Amino acid sequence: MPLTLEELEAIQSDLMADDVAIDFDRMRLWDKDKAMAYFESGGALPETPLLVCLYSAGLTPAQGRSLMGRVLGAARLAGVEDSLVLDHYTEYPDCTTYDQ
Repeated sequence: MPLTLEELEAIQSDLMADDVAIDFDRMRLWDKDKAMAYFESGGALPETPLLVCLYSAGLTPAQGRSLMGRVLGAARLAGVEDSLVLDHYTEYPDCTTYDQ
């Protein structure tokens, strides 16, 4: 469940981590366990997964990215901060194979 600034400040205080900055824009979507790990480590960000998406063939990049919007939004709410949407190679004239 997302944390409020007051909850983050309370965790920071409980762990005596006043020297570790709170970046509320980033940390507000964290749960209590992730925030505690952050403050206990002295401010090291925990590793997060990378979500890689590839939309169906036959769609333009704009259509594909539009379809991925809800998936990416849900992933962000679940704590996945990094994502990559792959376009099909046929959308780029200079690219004729997958390995270019």
